[in-house]
Amino acid sequence: MNQKPFGPDEEAAMSQGKTIPVERIRLGMYVVGLDRSWFQTPFFKHHWLIEREEDLARLKACGISQVTIDPARGLDVEEPCGGQDAPPPRPAIVPDSPADPAHPLHAAQAAAGAQGTEGFQATFEQEVARARTVRAEARAAIERIFSGLKTGAPLDGPALRAVVTSVLDRLTEHPVAMLTLTQLEQMKRLDTDLFAHSVDVSIFSLIVGRAQGLTDSSLEQLGMGALLHDLGETRLPQNLFRQHGRRTEQDLALLRLHPRIGLAALSGAGPLPAIARAVIAEHHERLDGSGYPDGLRGTRVSLPAQIVGLVDTYDAMASSRGGRPPLSPDQAVRQLFQLGLRHQYDRMLVEWLIQCLGVYPFGSLVELSTGERAVVYAVNPVERLRPCIKLITDPQGRPYPVPCLVDLAAPTPNEPARAILRVLDASVERVDVLRYCEPATTMALTAGSWN
Repeated sequence: MNQKPFGPDEEAAMSQGKTIPVERIRLGMYVVGLDRSWFQTPFFKHHWLIEREEDLARLKACGISQVTIDPARGLDVEEPCGGQDAPPPRPAIVPDSPADPAHPLHAAQAAAGAQGTEGFQATFEQEVARARTVRAEARAAIERIFSGLKTGAPLDGPALRAVVTSVLDRLTEHPVAMLTLTQLEQMKRLDTDLFAHSVDVSIFSLIVGRAQGLTDSSLEQLGMGALLHDLGETRLPQNLFRQHGRRTEQDLALLRLHPRIGLAALSGAGPLPAIARAVIAEHHERLDGSGYPDGLRGTRVSLPAQIVGLVDTYDAMASSRGGRPPLSPDQAVRQLFQLGLRHQYDRMLVEWLIQCLGVYPFGSLVELSTGERAVVYAVNPVERLRPCIKLITDPQGRPYPVPCLVDLAAPTPNEPARAILRVLDASVERVDVLRYCEPATTMALTAGSWN
């Protein structure tokens, strides 16, 4: 990308940092950067305080050679005794497969052996329940904020920030549970629920922002803008959003004014960060100039607005809109990729979002090398081609009496080797994937490795 993401905050964090070999990292240090892309690590963020031994082990196991720390926010490096130079770092070992004992997934497997699958299943269900509570509370808060603005009340900035903080906290504590729940609710959501749409767009925007290593301040402003991005729609005739089929040019012209209407609604409602204002104004602009309301092109479209615009587009694909059913996860990913090729969005941003969704996203119907069929439950940030799945039919196409939970990255002994051959169209195959996607049936065994 040719433009800086969000201003000087991220540069300041890095300029104050100290780069050290991964062997010298220890508990209490605050990480602000790694020497490889987020997509090549099992971490959902590259800014965090090292508080767990598991994080130390995972840093050293996934091929990272150097880590940048901020001594002002955590512990500094311990200097070698006697004035001697520190020993040179050992070459990093990149685990090639879960068979490697250094692989991060082994921590989860060892824990599973100690606690049992049922214990992990219950733990994951509890995490999904917490995520559901956070999402429901966020939706209720946004409904109250929008209703207040509609009656002329000032913007409730503290409540808006509280929503962003609660979502970020849940993403930090258990990102896979939050992702799983959000994608499930997207698949079930009707297009009339503007408040749920606003929350889900904010969640995914924060995920992409974290993938870029944005500071807490930048993430907060990005989340606020994402929550308010469609505020202008509340000031338009609601029958515009209930229409099924092709809209008239007059209707489209009116709809394309909602970014300006949203900004106007906030003009006297109190202070709002510039990033959030840019998101509201520009989230429908496109890099190729095909967007609205101003037809901005290239770097004139701010990066925060690009993030929210891309996520908004994905959300429209993943949920029911205008009477049409949601696209399958695989179809949505393919369409996102095409948008990047057509330069409507920055290709790197598209890749970030696709990586968050997974090569085989949650809810995908897949055929395995054994001939069995399965539904994907959760992406695996370490082994992206080997997600957690639920087997639904045997090699002859007969339904299993009780669908079986399988972690492709950690096969059980005496089970056949399984790999995903291809993604199937659930509508053609007449498979209702939603019946297999409720949290109570989600694979929990590997949750410990992603926490």
